[in-house]
Amino acid sequence: MTAIPASYFGLNFTMINLLGNGEPKPGFYVDNFRPYGGGFNGHNFYWEDLNPSQGVYDWTYLDGVISTAQTISPKITFAFAYVPGWANGSAGHAVPPSDLVSGGSANFNAFVTALVTRYKGKITVYELWNEPNDPFYWSGTVAQMMSMVTGAYPIIRSIDPAATIISPSAGNFLVGWQWMQAFLVAGGGSYCDALCIHCYPWITAPQPPEFLQNMITYNNYAQQTVSLNKPIWCTEFANSALVSASDPVYLAVNYILGWPYGLSNLFWYSYDNVNLGYLIGSNQGLSPSGIAYRVVQNWLWGA
Repeated sequence: MTAIPASYFGLNFTMINLLGNGEPKPGFYVDNFRPYGGGFNGHNFYWEDLNPSQGVYDWTYLDGVISTAQTISPKITFAFAYVPGWANGSAGHAVPPSDLVSGGSANFNAFVTALVTRYKGKITVYELWNEPNDPFYWSGTVAQMMSMVTGAYPIIRSIDPAATIISPSAGNFLVGWQWMQAFLVAGGGSYCDALCIHCYPWITAPQPPEFLQNMITYNNYAQQTVSLNKPIWCTEFANSALVSASDPVYLAVNYILGWPYGLSNLFWYSYDNVNLGYLIGSNQGLSPSGIAYRVVQNWLWGA
């Protein structure tokens, strides 16, 4: 087995505007910075926020996010999500764009073009959609998501050939791997460098280490049905819907076992979300979970 590289250690951030401004920067190495689920100065950075009307872009807040992220990590992952109301008749942010056809959405493709052009070489990884198997994020079909991906992938690849492009992130063990299998059967494997999953165990799911192992096993099965063997990234994982006293153990066990189970990258969620996986402790230090992240990283990196 190869030595565990620095790239194994990713981390999600939510309250980016507070980093270094009332909130301490991490006391450990972060190889990949994924901003998601929060904002910058009270603003978010989803498609609907960055592209408030057709042909109009507001990069103010994402510029701040990128600038802050570059002081912490050499890599930045951007996850697409949230369709703007002007693009789908105000039907809700999970509803596909009105102009979506088999070759993609012209409006989404224009946004992707503008985004990648502006942040070429700064954003290093593009996650093609956040949790499309969850109707909160995507109420369309797998085929419609394939159309979105079919349009976006060649744009990213042509503007920034060095960027890594990972599949839409399938979450929820019970249905996520089935969504991924349908995506791959539809040809999705041709439009990504790696598969992406999110790992959140719920009461009815097996607990660690079985939960993570099952996620990886079933997604590998989904690959095998179409003769693929792509790396698997997990860009979000945490213990539950609430910060828990068992978080340090859960974090440590999954980082220790994720690599031999077959993960290429593992991102805790999140560094600074007080309701989920919080790594910041009292007096600007690290919480027990934050200490676990630092200690396990020291154990594993290069091992």
